[in-house]
Parts: sequence; C-alpha cells; structure tokens
Amino acid sequence: MHRLAFLLFVLALSACSTQQPKQAVSDAQYTRIASQSSLGRGFLAHNEKWQGTPYQWGGQSRSGVDCSAYVQQAYASVAGLSLPRTTGQQRRVGQAVSMQQVRPGDLIFFDTRSDAAKQYQLHVGVYVGEGAFSHASVSRGVTVSSLSNPYWQSRLLEARRVIR
Repeated sequence: MHRLAFLLFVLALSACSTQQPKQAVSDAQYTRIASQSSLGRGFLAHNEKWQGTPYQWGGQSRSGVDCSAYVQQAYASVAGLSLPRTTGQQRRVGQAVSMQQVRPGDLIFFDTRSDAAKQYQLHVGVYVGEGAFSHASVSRGVTVSSLSNPYWQSRLLEARRVIR
C-alpha cells in the first residue's frame, strides 16, 4: 500500500453533494479498520484499487462508476456475492440492522436528495469499520467517508446485513 497516496486520498474525502463539509477518515482510524476486520481490510483494498475512479451515473467500469455498481463490484470481488444492480434493489436484500450493530460488510443507505427534490435519491456504500464507509461519491469519485460527518448523519436511512 502506498501510504502517502492513501493519506492524500482520505484528505480528499467524498460526498454525494458538493455542499458537504469535508471530514477525512484519519490515519489512525484506517489502521484500526485494517487491523480489526478481514472484511474491512478487503473492502478497503478494493477501494484502493478503485480510488480515482470518477462517479458516472449508470457507469460500471473504472472509467466511471455509480454507487450501486461500485458496491455490486466490491461485493463480488471481496465476498464472492452477487448483489442486484440498483440501489433500490440492493436496499431489499439482507436484513436490516441498527447502526449500533453495524459491522464491516454491511450496506449503508442514504437519502441524498437536495432540498428542491421531492423524491428519494438513494445512495449506498459499504461499511468498513470504525465509523467509515467506502462508496462512489458524485463529487469525489470512489472514496472512504466518515459516518460522523454531519452531512451523512442527516441523510442516513438504514443499514442492511448481507454477509452473515
């Protein structure tokens, strides 16, 4: 792993909205994730392979990917599981879990609609541990974000466990 590249990566923190305050996942937080969970480590490694990939609605490749395609590919790569393609379909798999019980590999769903929107704009990421999740952000591309960020806290819908 290229530590300097990763540190620059986390400092660039992501969001589905450019209005989100920036809050990086710390180096210590990253180290704890990598040391505590093989699933967390696996999803972080997948994230590192994809970092720099821009967000593209409907995209499914390293030239551009949306959040649900990124999660779908992460699950196939890390856990060998096939998830549905869309965020709405992914929200119907697995079992709902409370945020107090969330663990690495759980799907995290958000409503990222703007104040002007009148319908859900769903977003999905994969919880990697230590309050962080991996996802494809509209404004930052593939990245790791912190659930303690007020932007994500205010938009959190639910967590779902697919891996038992």
